[in-house]
Amino acid sequence: MKKAKLTLDKAYQIARIDPRLYGSFVEHLGRAVYGGLYEPGHPLADENGLIIIGDILWKYNGHGGDVVVPEGITKLMPNVFREGTDYIGRSYIRYRTAGQLKTVKLPSTLKEIGAFALAGCTQLKKLELPLGLETIGDGAFHKSGITSIHIPETVTSLGSSLFEECGSLKNFTVSEKFRNISSRMFYGCGRLKSVQIPAGVEYIGEDAFGNCKALQKIEVAQDNAVYA
Repeated sequence: MKKAKLTLDKAYQIARIDPRLYGSFVEHLGRAVYGGLYEPGHPLADENGLIIIGDILWKYNGHGGDVVVPEGITKLMPNVFREGTDYIGRSYIRYRTAGQLKTVKLPSTLKEIGAFALAGCTQLKKLELPLGLETIGDGAFHKSGITSIHIPETVTSLGSSLFEECGSLKNFTVSEKFRNISSRMFYGCGRLKSVQIPAGVEYIGEDAFGNCKALQKIEVAQDNAVYA
């Protein structure tokens, strides 16, 4: 009978193994979902389902409705309120957090909104971004139900696909100091009819207004040095 010998040496690596090789599908086994990815009774969660560590909101384990993010919070982590399903590798990932989230009141101390933080929150119609906010990550409001939004002048960093496929978005305003409209920022916003480009805008990314089928008018400020 022939025998095989296998020698493992952690110091000898041919190449890095992509973590997606092992897939990402999650079954309801043990703590894989309840008590793991989803844990409403987490000891760090407050009575509203907010898991706060220091000045960062890490996770939301509530059941929707109206949410008030307390003063002192400076950052919303990526996916913190996310609702929806993504296809990653060969697996589907279900983000079940906000559910029927209707309103979110953000604190005046907020500086950063992480990527996809409020993505897929279809019941969320309005959101007031505080003056002092500086960074908004990729797809932060992707496929949300927001109908109107104002981006304050303090925002200096915008991710791509910010409002992509926000089918209810009809109106957005920015300050005269606003400089960059990121790529695919309003892609697929089917109810957006008109856009005003202020004087300060220096860059409009690729497909920023792509597939906006109702868009009829783009007005550029006369004193805009790049696009007027």
